[in-house]
Formats: sequence, C-alpha cells, structure tokens
Amino acid sequence: MGRGIISCCTRINYSLRSQFTGEQSVKLEIRMKNTLALIFSLTLLASCASKQEQSYREPPDVSIMNDGGAEPLTITNPRYPRDAAMNNVEGWVFLEFDLDENGHPINLTVLDSSPGDIFVEGASNAILKWTFRKNNTQNKSQYLMEFRLAD
Repeated sequence: MGRGIISCCTRINYSLRSQFTGEQSVKLEIRMKNTLALIFSLTLLASCASKQEQSYREPPDVSIMNDGGAEPLTITNPRYPRDAAMNNVEGWVFLEFDLDENGHPINLTVLDSSPGDIFVEGASNAILKWTFRKNNTQNKSQYLMEFRLAD
C-alpha cells in the first residue's frame, strides 16, 4: 500500500514540478513528502488502535451450586471500565474465595470471565471490600458478578 501511495505522489510531483521552478518546486516536494508521511502514520496508527472484539459468553448457571453461592451482606460497587461503558460492553466475572472469620473474602481466584478479562480488575477490587454471610458447610465460596449497563 505504501509503495502505491509513493508511486502516485511521485507522478503528481513530476507533473507539478514542471509548473514550478527552483525553490517553489523543492518546497512543494517537501510538503508532499510530509503529507505522505502523515497519511501513512495515521493509517498505521488507526490499524494498531483497532481492538479485536471479544465475544460475550453466557455466565455459568449459579443456581446449581450447593449453597446457592456466597450471600453478600455489604457491598461496594465495582468500577465499570470506561472503554467498556463507552462501547456498550457488558460481561461477568465468576470468582471463588475463602472467607475470614469476619466474612471478608481472602484467597481470591477468578474462575472465569467474559468477555476476556475486561471486568476482572474491577470485580476483584470491589469484592475484596465486601462482607459475606459465612457458610460453615462450604470451604470455598463462589460469586458471579455481572456488569450490565442501564437500558
């Protein structure tokens, strides 16, 4: 692609050079090369900036869990990633953890998330501030945190 643009600009440059002489021709050539470099740079930047979209998967069915999952008593809302909000991306994070004697999560593990790991940081940071009802029958607690945008 770059060679085609250079070839095109070279042909234009030669045809314009016949209309201008001396210093005008050199200035025009420099201006055209700078313009070409700018176009090429912007094209390259735009192609690098485009992100591959990750597909959304349905969250796991938490209704089949033995204890129904961990029951939160106090919560702190997670931070919704700005890029996800601006692009209307929704998702979920499925977490597993132990509870200390006060019902605070420890030994946090991300079991799964979708799409990709977009929401993992926000979910992990938020859930560590939560308090849960301690369930003595299970060693590990699990929680599905969903990230949804308002309609």
